[in-house]
Amino acid sequence: MAQTLELPVGINFEIEPIKYLAGSVRLRKWLLQKSRLSWTISAPEQAAGLWCDSNNCAIHVSDLPFSVQQPLMKAGDRLSAAARTEDLDGLLCVWPSGCNPHKRPKPRPIDAWQLRDDFLHLKHSSDALLEFLHLYGKWSEKTSPAMNSRYIWVPGFIFEGEIWQKQAFVKNALKGDPGQWVETHGFRLRPRSSFPHFVHNASDCLRAIVDSITVDFLRRVPFRICKRPDCGTPFAADRRGKEYCSQYCAHVVSVRRTRSEQKKLRSTERNH
Repeated sequence: MAQTLELPVGINFEIEPIKYLAGSVRLRKWLLQKSRLSWTISAPEQAAGLWCDSNNCAIHVSDLPFSVQQPLMKAGDRLSAAARTEDLDGLLCVWPSGCNPHKRPKPRPIDAWQLRDDFLHLKHSSDALLEFLHLYGKWSEKTSPAMNSRYIWVPGFIFEGEIWQKQAFVKNALKGDPGQWVETHGFRLRPRSSFPHFVHNASDCLRAIVDSITVDFLRRVPFRICKRPDCGTPFAADRRGKEYCSQYCAHVVSVRRTRSEQKKLRSTERNH
């Protein structure tokens, strides 16, 4: 007969600081059977020419903007001159000033649930995204400097669109089936001698967000959809009767309701 055990588990969320800069890259050639591409930095000027040709920092073709991805998939083994001279805008990821590969910045603990809430409510603007990333640090495994084939450290690179796609992914996950999510995104526990004897570490923002969802689903936390019509963000229903994902949304709905009632009242007065 199966038994359900309640085990003490430690989950650590510690994120490495990363500095993000608006920049541009140009594609160079295919790597790894045409699934990844090497690139060079074209902007900003002080970093122009740095070449990334290693697998751990190359751009996967599926991460490219759709308008760039489609022609490349038809191009075959060689990139066209147009593809190699087009500047692709994104974010360069470097260690904060004063840090180097031999003295990495010290990770700092974060609240994964606050991180997730801030991410879900993040406005679609470059300025808002940069502010969010500088606050929390390393977004994913690819947003750290990496070493190229010449043993030179080059910045990581990510398209903003990749992060916005993850925002939609997280929203859909919180609206989906908990069992299917846990089966797909369960995490590994590492045994150790000290208490608690099982731990899990998340070292980047994306992993921390995914793990926070897993923990909530394991705890059977109920989620609702914000009733503000133009929001629709899922939120943890931590108390009965809560209808909005944030105080801001509740305020917006209240203001709109008051204005609508005042408008109807003025219309009724005019008609009489």
